[in-house]
Amino acid sequence: MTDDVFKRLQDYVGREYRVGLYDCAHLAADVQKDLFAKDIALPGHHPMGTAGQRKVINAMRDELAMRIDVPFPGCAAILTEGDHIHIGTVALRHGEPWILHCSHKLGSAHLHRLSDLERSGMTLNGYFAWR
Repeated sequence: MTDDVFKRLQDYVGREYRVGLYDCAHLAADVQKDLFAKDIALPGHHPMGTAGQRKVINAMRDELAMRIDVPFPGCAAILTEGDHIHIGTVALRHGEPWILHCSHKLGSAHLHRLSDLERSGMTLNGYFAWR
């Protein structure tokens, strides 16, 4: 299952980031629906900017997911970069966490090793299992 999730997440790589239309949260919700048959209820609109995103994610986090210590394929990872909060979907490859995420900075969805994201300035805030 671990390698299968990693391979299936690669199908999402390259999905275009579209300001206000498709961001990291939309990608995470799509993956949950398509691969894990979970409907994640995201707000239809959230305030733009990092403060607005952080407020919505923090308000909904505990309702939608619970913090876990050990990641598993398909769980969520919440990361920060400065004031920006970011969500991705976890895959494990040879025991190492990889994160599928989509950002304005990258312009599209990418699958990165968590260690590479941390070296680029992102900080892992935790892993979460969807409810």
